[in-house]
Amino acid sequence: MQKVSIQNILIGIGIGMMLTSSFNMFSGYLGHPTIKDNLTEYSNNVIENSDSNILNEELETENIIEQQNNEEPNSTDYYQVEIKKGMTTELIAEHLKAKNIIEDTSEFVELAMKLRITTKFISGYKNIPHGSTLEEIMSILTKI
Repeated sequence: MQKVSIQNILIGIGIGMMLTSSFNMFSGYLGHPTIKDNLTEYSNNVIENSDSNILNEELETENIIEQQNNEEPNSTDYYQVEIKKGMTTELIAEHLKAKNIIEDTSEFVELAMKLRITTKFISGYKNIPHGSTLEEIMSILTKI
């Protein structure tokens, strides 16, 4: 029996790797998509889907506004407010103040913190009756 040396083992592994890579090159393996190609394709699909989702959301928003404008029997008795997903309590307060629903944003924020509802606001369109108190407004904005 011959003596096995590390040098002979490494030469054998090297020759095997060279044969394998040659076989893969000639068999067309290099024509298969690479990980980079797959990631690029995936990224493009995500971008296309997010663009279409944004467009669909905008169309849905326009349809909701149009429906609500068509169904306005007592629209003068309500303020219509849109709470967007991810809006902070401060942004909601500023939005309400801009529509002249509340007078003081800090009072709204402080009450929301006191009631521990700063993370409980539900996104969507809400109708707030004229003359509502802060508590009533918060109740409306936290209901589904």
